[in-house]
Amino acid sequence: MTRLDVDTLFSFSIGHNTISPENLQAESRIYKAVVETIRKTHPDWSSSGFICISDLNQFRANYVKNVLESLTQTFSERVFKEEIGRGECLTEKFSQQRWNS
Repeated sequence: MTRLDVDTLFSFSIGHNTISPENLQAESRIYKAVVETIRKTHPDWSSSGFICISDLNQFRANYVKNVLESLTQTFSERVFKEEIGRGECLTEKFSQQRWNS
């Protein structure tokens, strides 16, 4: 790894006092969708920038959470459309589940 100046090392570090190069990840080595997640919060982050591993892991977790929420919503919408397509009355179904539980 090339020697980095102190400003580069700290340019994206949040809440860390010191960061060694082995605890940094270059933007070019990060999954593109995670980079897009980072840029939503930090639009000025340089494409030649670095991020510390702990911060990167937080953005990765946030990305996975968003993907799962999106899939859950898509699945729920599909089930809803299928029930409507079968002519099921959702209010009756809800009432039956509510009183039977």
